[in-house]
Amino acid sequence: MIIFGSYYIHGEKLGQIHTLCPNCNKEVIADVRISNKIGHVWYIPLIPMGKDLIFICHECGKYSSFVDKKHKLDVLKHFKRLPKNTTYEEVLKNSGTNGALYCLPAWLVIAGLIMWGIFASTPTTNVYENYNYVPEYTEEDLTDDVKPYVDAIVKNDQSLRQKAIEVSKDCWSGDKECQLISIYEYVIQNIKYYSDPRDDEYIQTPYQTLEIGGGDCEDLTVLLNSLLENIGIKTYLVLTEDHAYSLACDFDMDLLQNYTIATFITTEELSRNRETITLSSGETWYFGGDESYSGNLWYVNISLDASKPVTMFTVPTANDYDLFMDDEEFTYYEDCYKQSITQTESFCVFENTGGIVIYNDGYGSSTIKLDITTYEEYALTDLEKIQINYYEINGEKCVILDPSLGEFGYVGYDTQITGEKIAIDPITYEQYQLID
Repeated sequence: MIIFGSYYIHGEKLGQIHTLCPNCNKEVIADVRISNKIGHVWYIPLIPMGKDLIFICHECGKYSSFVDKKHKLDVLKHFKRLPKNTTYEEVLKNSGTNGALYCLPAWLVIAGLIMWGIFASTPTTNVYENYNYVPEYTEEDLTDDVKPYVDAIVKNDQSLRQKAIEVSKDCWSGDKECQLISIYEYVIQNIKYYSDPRDDEYIQTPYQTLEIGGGDCEDLTVLLNSLLENIGIKTYLVLTEDHAYSLACDFDMDLLQNYTIATFITTEELSRNRETITLSSGETWYFGGDESYSGNLWYVNISLDASKPVTMFTVPTANDYDLFMDDEEFTYYEDCYKQSITQTESFCVFENTGGIVIYNDGYGSSTIKLDITTYEEYALTDLEKIQINYYEINGEKCVILDPSLGEFGYVGYDTQITGEKIAIDPITYEQYQLID
């Protein structure tokens, strides 16, 4: 199925109006823009289809066009000084950006792909560390020193299935990426690495590893593969000269990347503020940070109860608040823009260099009761360094899972182990030599 159609790219903003939104079916505040209409395939902008005057509703966020050209020209005259007898088409022609510029990057990419297809001799399908695979072995080649580890993986067991489901119970139904990360995080956070006795290579069952809460790298890998196999996730046992880890297959790597990054982001409550303020007509009140903050995200729950209507909005920086106070152009978040309100329960997100502005744009004083709870979100590590590494085996993307890394590990982390690596399917016993 091919998805195609058209959409508007937000262009030159002229101002705001009160109008009837055909989507909300009510009077709203809307941004008026001269925008480029772009034809797309799979939402990739390809064909410029001209400009139009549109308005974007602050309530539903959807765009709409005005009724006819005369109405559009009247709106333009409200915001622009136009020479007498100017037509609607002339105004659009001389305003905003040429729509072809929005389509140019897509056509350059298409041209590059065509040239690549003509001249590239060996296409590459591997991502990140450029892993490859070479099928080498059959079931008969499974050696006596490898078979005990493969056979220790329990692939169909009610108690292990129940454990895997319990660990991943917060995931949406069928969300394999979430299930994988939940189970892997459970193992690295709750099952510790312990070496075998010096005089024996002892292979634990997954039940024993769960019971004692630890084992060596083979034991942790056997447990991880067993939990994953019992909820239908295909795995490989990877053995090297002195280490063992897992591969799990058939995942959306971009989604895994997003989920993995989320495990390194934490949120904590910063403050609770309850106060009553009084704003005279034209006065403002600001709650937020300044440029000395680190740029983490703030989540703010705000309850507002005002005696007379006020306007509330959020700004990304304290400098934008200063620009607003100086009656200059400033940036604000449309998601938290509330005009002429007396009550609201809002949840706003912005960087902690910004804040909430309450503005009494009406007549007379307004007494406002506020209840504000602030949370800060920050990263526990450098998120740019998180990289999901995987092999591609028989067309399936199989992500690396090393369960012996402890709290420093994450799905896709590669410890760059050198030497021969053999991946074994615990059900078919098929083996693959992994090539870096």
